[in-house]
Amino acid sequence: MEKPSFKPGHFSSHPILKPISKYAKHIQFRRSLIPTIHMPNLSVSPEKSIMANSINSLSHQKLPNISLSTINNQDSINKIHNQSQEKLNSKKLKKHKIILSSSRLLLYPLAQYPQKTISNVSTKSVTGTFQGHKKKLNQDSFLTNSSFQGIINQTFLGVFDGHGVYGGEISKYVKNSLSRHIKNLMTTELKSSNQEFDENSLKKIKGIFIESHKITHNELKKKTEFDSSLSGTTAITVLIRGKQCICSNVGDSRAVIGRYDKDGWKAIALSQDHKPNVPVERERIENAGGIISPFMENNGGFVGPQRVWLRTGLVPGLAMSRSVGDFVAEQVGVSHLPDVTLYELDSSDKFIVLASDGIWEFISNEECVEIISSAMLSGNLTTIIDQLVNTATYRWNKENNSVDDITAIIASFNINDT
Repeated sequence: MEKPSFKPGHFSSHPILKPISKYAKHIQFRRSLIPTIHMPNLSVSPEKSIMANSINSLSHQKLPNISLSTINNQDSINKIHNQSQEKLNSKKLKKHKIILSSSRLLLYPLAQYPQKTISNVSTKSVTGTFQGHKKKLNQDSFLTNSSFQGIINQTFLGVFDGHGVYGGEISKYVKNSLSRHIKNLMTTELKSSNQEFDENSLKKIKGIFIESHKITHNELKKKTEFDSSLSGTTAITVLIRGKQCICSNVGDSRAVIGRYDKDGWKAIALSQDHKPNVPVERERIENAGGIISPFMENNGGFVGPQRVWLRTGLVPGLAMSRSVGDFVAEQVGVSHLPDVTLYELDSSDKFIVLASDGIWEFISNEECVEIISSAMLSGNLTTIIDQLVNTATYRWNKENNSVDDITAIIASFNINDT
């Protein structure tokens, strides 16, 4: 028997599909349904899938078989519709908007499908120098993970600036461990939806970031490949889902948003450096028995930034008040727990920068945004990030003929307020 055929858009003309088109409320008709997708001529068979390999962007989902006797009964149709809708809501649709299987047709409305907030990402990490000679190891690490956990509008970014003898090993370990534990701790409910987090979910996410840092920090104590007693790392991470930007920070790496509105360009700091001279940080360290002072030279003079010391004054000399690792410094109040903040994005937010203090030592938040925004006319993020890193390198060399490791991530936003 010759298979009946029909032209694109004329779903209601087929004897099997006609009742489905009539009763399934989630099937919208003709042009209002999928205006951006062109469908070739298709033939429909109750026994065989009509998709084959014709449209790569379509996803298959197994639904209840529908026979001619079944579809003549309205109660059965309503039951099938409800079952199909439950399946549609319970499964992740990664990047597909239509499900077609055999003679069953389900359509996922394009208007409900989330768009990616991040349109482009560029990264750069360069090894520092000492007295004009390149260092053996870059102790910075970074990560960029678009579609984090398989969620299309969710991106995870991070920069980790290691310090101490084993700083490079620790920054790499923390990069991988934090990402892994955040994935594992997020419940099925938080993972399975493309929708933005509600207020209760945001509280859970904050707790997940803090718990992931605790687990990772404690794991370092058990590592035998490297010693974290006097070595550690910063950790600046950002989770972006839709218009929600969740920033977690330990140490003195930073995350800054470049925003353009009627008043011009602005730098929005998502994080604050954890330095020993910050009042709340100083209080915690001194209450734990730590000493805060710059490095003392042999002649009794002080040089450099404020640092954290044991009462013996010999170690650790840490120039930040929070770090993952650094277990000696932990004895005198240096914390591994992050500050977690939420920022709501809108169309005025144009890009985000995450960077180690190799950038921030000689470039302010405002100047960083100015450098990037001025170079945005090129439209090439690689060129822009090169200019930012080169500016920082030049200023390091001009100051003391040595350059810290420098790592930066720039991600541009594509946000529609509607």
